[in-house]
Amino acid sequence: MWQCSSSAATSEFVIKDIKCTDDADATRQYQKSVRLMALDHPHLIQYQCVQRHKAPQVTVVMNFYSEGDVTNLIRNAKEKLSEAYLGSLALQVAGALKFMHSRTPPIVHGDIKPENLLMFNQR
Repeated sequence: MWQCSSSAATSEFVIKDIKCTDDADATRQYQKSVRLMALDHPHLIQYQCVQRHKAPQVTVVMNFYSEGDVTNLIRNAKEKLSEAYLGSLALQVAGALKFMHSRTPPIVHGDIKPENLLMFNQR
């Protein structure tokens, strides 16, 4: 992944290159990424751009969240995180997953782990 910024905007972005095994895999990854780009939910990262390359690779551009991920939140916590706060995080993740699973056909994340749970705001 690469972090970049736009001179035309005040936003920062992350560029994620997805290496694919062959053209069919690249097509599947591209179609999946385009489908994810169309999702609109407050607890899901918004894809800004998706591009398929000749080499079996797909590039996704998404917003950069400087707050980090849940792993960093836990590691850098100066005080014990409250049960209410952790419960709130769990409910936000559950809400996003319920939204994804309610699509037709359902969207399965497949890689839920603290490193993939990004913080939009610090508490």
